[in-house]
Amino acid sequence: MSKPPPDLPARAPLANTPLGVFGTFKAARQNLLSIIPEIATRQPIVSGKVGIRWHMLMDPDELRRVLLEKLEDYPKSNATKSLMRPAIGHSMFLAEGAEWRWQRRAATPVFTHRNIANLAPLLSMATELAVQRFERSIRRVIDAYDEMITTTFEVISDVNFSSGSFDRDQVHHAIDQYINEAGRVSIMDILGFPDWVPRP
Repeated sequence: MSKPPPDLPARAPLANTPLGVFGTFKAARQNLLSIIPEIATRQPIVSGKVGIRWHMLMDPDELRRVLLEKLEDYPKSNATKSLMRPAIGHSMFLAEGAEWRWQRRAATPVFTHRNIANLAPLLSMATELAVQRFERSIRRVIDAYDEMITTTFEVISDVNFSSGSFDRDQVHHAIDQYINEAGRVSIMDILGFPDWVPRP
């Protein structure tokens, strides 16, 4: 496959043909984005079957219906739960039904306009520091992922820890380790094995 022109950002090649079970597994282990069908960039919903039946939804109104208005009718998949639960437990991203509604109500006050406005100076300062790092870089290519991790932890540290006690490199390493080990798709997820079957 030819490389994209240098003026385009880093990106994953999207699937133009069905990948099959083992093709999907191999692609997902290398870059999960590469199993997204290219047609999903132009179509509001894409459905298929690779071991198990799947649907990919892009339409904003339908996403609101699935993720907010009719939550009970659209439970999260076992694959999603098994990938994310080791890292985030039963947080809002995986909670369902009454538990999800309770967590959402509990978190809502944090995101009021007043609270977000109070965070604006911290967000602006972290953004300015990121811009300065980009400008100081003598490299032609910059690792934007690493820069965004740095910016994220600067904001988190400033909001939560006045002493700045986060070891950013250690947490960054832990996230990468999780993605490389626990947060990877198993062939058993693709084939639809029940959640209680241990993954190798």
